[in-house]
Amino acid sequence: DRIIYDRLRVKPGSSAERRLEALLPVAQALARPKAAFKIVGPQSAGESRVSLDGVVFKSDLLSKHRSEAQWAFPYVATCGRELDEWAKSLSGLEQFMANEIMIVTLHQAVRGTEELLRRRFELTEVSAMNPGSLPSEWPITEQQPLFELMGDLPGRIGMRLLPSLLMDPGKSVSGIYFRTNEKFHSCQLCTKADCPSRKAPFQGDGHDAGYAPAGH
Repeated sequence: DRIIYDRLRVKPGSSAERRLEALLPVAQALARPKAAFKIVGPQSAGESRVSLDGVVFKSDLLSKHRSEAQWAFPYVATCGRELDEWAKSLSGLEQFMANEIMIVTLHQAVRGTEELLRRRFELTEVSAMNPGSLPSEWPITEQQPLFELMGDLPGRIGMRLLPSLLMDPGKSVSGIYFRTNEKFHSCQLCTKADCPSRKAPFQGDGHDAGYAPAGH
């Protein structure tokens, strides 16, 4: 709960605090965050392309950070359709607050997936890359082959890819986890300094200036 209060900068004793206090028990009762992943064995990798289970991805970023010897873990995660439908029934400040609740719920689903991968496969660390997070490195159009690779798993957790290449529910994320010794964030290659979701300082060359990592 404290994370929500901090994100919304709710002042103690304010009307906003009372409204948030009324929303949280409902959200907690409805929340069903979900995630699914696949295990993909070593496949071919080349300059600007990677093939996973016969599905080809065109990405400089993916080919740089994944060698042919590595296993990969394509995944999807969502705050859940239950929260999404509830949020759509609200308006004004309550809907804005519900939006933040969904973001935090999605982050919990992602963290749980990372912890499961590290524990089950005895990995030192895992990092993820997400289509559209850095457009010139791995564009949003790569959502299509990623959902093709995932098969029926997104549908089984209530997710779908829209013709616009956005995901439904909106507070969802897709990507590929891979084994690393140190944590990698797309933020390291993004120069948007005021992004509220930034998780790491900029370390790149600035060619993707202005883009915030998707789903983080």
